Amino acid sequence: MSLYDCIKIKRRYTRSVNLERDLNIADSVNGYIPTPKANDFIQRFCDALNSPNSVRAWTLTEVYGTGKSAFAHFLAALCSGKDDKIRSNAISILNDSGKHISKSLKSINDRGLIKAVATSQREPIAYTLVRALKNGSEKYWEGVRGTKPGILATAIVVEG
Repeated sequence: MSLYDCIKIKRRYTRSVNLERDLNIADSVNGYIPTPKANDFIQRFCDALNSPNSVRAWTLTEVYGTGKSAFAHFLAALCSGKDDKIRSNAISILNDSGKHISKSLKSINDRGLIKAVATSQREPIAYTLVRALKNGSEKYWEGVRGTKPGILATAIVVEG
């Protein structure tokens, strides 16, 4: 029997999280383990959603390889639409860990939040932000009947 036969690594841990690639893949949050620090941040995020005058900008800094992207991906999953499988997976993970925040997420509308997610590239930061907002807005309004915001009809072309 070889070492390969004795040790099995769950698929979740065989690759890094890519925020753009994994944004809407329902099982991409499976295997995430919320740490006490992550739980604290999620609670602060939820409190800010429910308090109109609270701080809504944070900085998340840690050393390389400590799970910043995995946490950002998990938080984005919590901000998905009510009927999105990725959101129910994330809520189940929190519930299984003993952290029940479903009531705190009530202020997120049924479609969720616009998730402006971008991975840095060799481009000006303004292009990165526009790309993230464009992609997030298109996904948010996708399949919605009725009038959509006029900005979505405007083609945004960014050239490097």
